Amino acid sequence: MVLSLFTMSIAWWASKQRIKRLATFHQREYFDQALAQNKNIILLAPHFTSLELLGAILLSQTHMSGMYQQHRNPSLDAEMIRRRTRFGSIVFNYKGSMKGLVRSIRDGVPFYYLPDQDPGKTRGVFAPFFGVQTATFPALSKLSRLGDAIVIPCMARVRRFGAGIDVVFDRPLENYPTSDQVADAATMNQAIEKLIENAPEQYFWSHKRFKTRPDGEPPFY
Repeated sequence: MVLSLFTMSIAWWASKQRIKRLATFHQREYFDQALAQNKNIILLAPHFTSLELLGAILLSQTHMSGMYQQHRNPSLDAEMIRRRTRFGSIVFNYKGSMKGLVRSIRDGVPFYYLPDQDPGKTRGVFAPFFGVQTATFPALSKLSRLGDAIVIPCMARVRRFGAGIDVVFDRPLENYPTSDQVADAATMNQAIEKLIENAPEQYFWSHKRFKTRPDGEPPFY
């Protein structure tokens, strides 16, 4: 939690120049080649402690869009939007219509998406995650299909002793999306697992990904 607050403060208040200096990119060619080829892009960015800073780093490089959950406090909600859009990004309310978001993706604006939370039984499907059947949002494959977009996994890892941020990209998801939303959810979870292996201690395990259980299974926590 402390690391998350520290990196968020940098993301919200540091200059663009300072944020750029913090980042060391790994396998950035996957992202740069997709941009050069004018492909529509969804960045699959799981919940790591430095997720706010990763968003700021990416926004310091190119125009992008993201999604946010409206805060019940209007003043805090307005400040959150202002800080997340200060480099020119677009943000969409996740409870709003998808039409604007899909249009933005199809217009070539990369979308920064964090889908790895527990959706409950009514909005999710069950797919393996580290060998455990896990309630998973299926929206990524739908957005990829509607937006005619490739999906590139990425994450940020804080180096020891505050020595900067490693931004790690992975190859775009292959044979994705399909007509099987459960198979697509499993593919997404596999990609997230691979990213987590870079820094398991910096993943948001506090989100309790295994909270919702299939019928008949006992609570995980």
